[in-house]
Amino acid sequence: MEESTKLILFETDIKTKKFHFFPLLKREHEKENIDERNLNMFESWLSVIKSEYESRFQSLKKHGEMFTFIIKPDEIEENIINLQYFEYLRIDNFSLEMIDFKSSTLWTDKFKKLRNDLENTEDNHFLMISTCWSSLPTRFSSLKKIGFAILSTFGSTYKCEQIFSQMKFILSKNRSRLTIENSDACVRLKTTNYKPDLTKLTSQVQHQGSH
Repeated sequence: MEESTKLILFETDIKTKKFHFFPLLKREHEKENIDERNLNMFESWLSVIKSEYESRFQSLKKHGEMFTFIIKPDEIEENIINLQYFEYLRIDNFSLEMIDFKSSTLWTDKFKKLRNDLENTEDNHFLMISTCWSSLPTRFSSLKKIGFAILSTFGSTYKCEQIFSQMKFILSKNRSRLTIENSDACVRLKTTNYKPDLTKLTSQVQHQGSH
């Protein structure tokens, strides 16, 4: 991965004492103001950072090629997609749909255009990709399911952690009799950014006057 390669480059730069990327270190080194032990410590820190980075992103590195499916479904080989991850989506026709899709110039050209547009623009990439997938007809439903499943993958776990925190607050010992449906609704309301127009909603309801 790009960042890991940079860390290796930085680490080598320190080991060889060229300091191309560390001008302040180079200046102090030329003045012989750097203790060798401090330099070794700095080198070891870089090594630890590199190891941590590689271990944390091992899963992404392993499945990275599969993520290219969202913009290159016309080029990716079917065996790259681990269908075990998507069995819950009922994608029995995936293989047949892939054959039909790759045989269709109309739809493969659409994704080629998408890649070109992504390279030439800086904003709204998610919208461009999701719009492209939404335009696929129902005969490619299995492809669409996998495309949107990959597209909706979170880049971090903070959303999950946020939901668990809210669940702990909602399902307290004083609210232990909440049904599953009500609990689900409460969690959704607590974690969503959706802001309903209460004025508009209440205006559509017939009010009952007091007696």
